[in-house]
Amino acid sequence: RQGKSRRVASALPDAKEEDEGGAEQPPAEQPVGSTDASEEGSSKPVLWDQNFREWTQGKPMCLAPLDLQYLQAGIANDTLLLSNQSLVDYSLLLAVACSPQAGHSGTLALGIIDYLRPYTLDKRMETVVKSALHHNAGQPTIIEPVDYARRFKGAMDTMFV
Repeated sequence: RQGKSRRVASALPDAKEEDEGGAEQPPAEQPVGSTDASEEGSSKPVLWDQNFREWTQGKPMCLAPLDLQYLQAGIANDTLLLSNQSLVDYSLLLAVACSPQAGHSGTLALGIIDYLRPYTLDKRMETVVKSALHHNAGQPTIIEPVDYARRFKGAMDTMFV
């Protein structure tokens, strides 16, 4: 399905799933989070993970079952590749376009970004130092690639159902 868009249920919290039939509607943006100016002078929403959780009121984003399977398989494959290449510090970029018509599905576009950071000696040292300094503060932000992939997948499992 490479290069083909996947239709998903509306990205708004508590939205009902839409039947796959019917014409696809043009997306409209939902204003949330901080903004950056665009070429046309309108604002584009930018959400960090905490903004996303606030926008969804702490609820996961509901996807159609096949879309969820597609997303989970993609994340599993991508994180396996990234951890096998000893890469860490990647993130998920998610663009949400909500339908202007109530009851119509919106569109999600997403991808893993910032994946060019190898887990090298400096990152290993950072892990050791942060772990030693903050031994009671939880897991350090920089961890082994396999653990980073596991943590990333776990976070994605809490954001999409």
